[in-house]
Amino acid sequence: MKRLSKNELQRFVQENQLLLGTLARPGLMLTSNQQVVKFFYPRKFISTSLFIPQAKRFRSNSMKLKQLGITAPDVSELIFCPDVPVHMAVYPYLKGDDFRILCSKNDYLCIDRLPAYIALLHAKGVYFRAIHLGNILQLDENELALVDITDLTVRSDRLTIFQRARNIAHLFDSTEDKQLLVEYGLRRFLNSYYLSANLSDGNIKWLERRLKMGLSGDLKSYS
Repeated sequence: MKRLSKNELQRFVQENQLLLGTLARPGLMLTSNQQVVKFFYPRKFISTSLFIPQAKRFRSNSMKLKQLGITAPDVSELIFCPDVPVHMAVYPYLKGDDFRILCSKNDYLCIDRLPAYIALLHAKGVYFRAIHLGNILQLDENELALVDITDLTVRSDRLTIFQRARNIAHLFDSTEDKQLLVEYGLRRFLNSYYLSANLSDGNIKWLERRLKMGLSGDLKSYS
């Protein structure tokens, strides 16, 4: 793992483009050769990041997804600045728009591709805790990509119905995303997922019972 001094880090920040955060505390930066640098700061609460740096988990998840044929940041280098302290992961820039941006352009039809994609992730054993419409990019008409992959688990088998329900429920944690999905058609979205996942009627009923715990009102009230 490459190490930087605080002065070297400050010089790096001044020489490159800030994408997220502030110059005093960058979140994402873009280099002149189109490499993204993602910054990971220590979390204030007790977590596994005390033992396994988030940047290392990010790289490990990157490698696992690549093996599954799922497009995600392909980490080429890890950097550590102990004086701050901060870890950094470096990967090529993924050119595309996330689903929040696409929906902001009134392109709700983009969501047509999302249920099948989520079903594919679940079939491959991918449990994406941080799933939301801002963490999935549309690179082109044929390819989607996951971006903020730190909080992600790849299991040895497809997800159970319980795990699928919990993961789909995360999509509704954001009020903004929930509203976008309702405008698209929540029933339309879920039925497309069920079809893509090839779920039985019994599994669908069980999954919907779990989802109702995280949604206000009955699912039947949504178009």
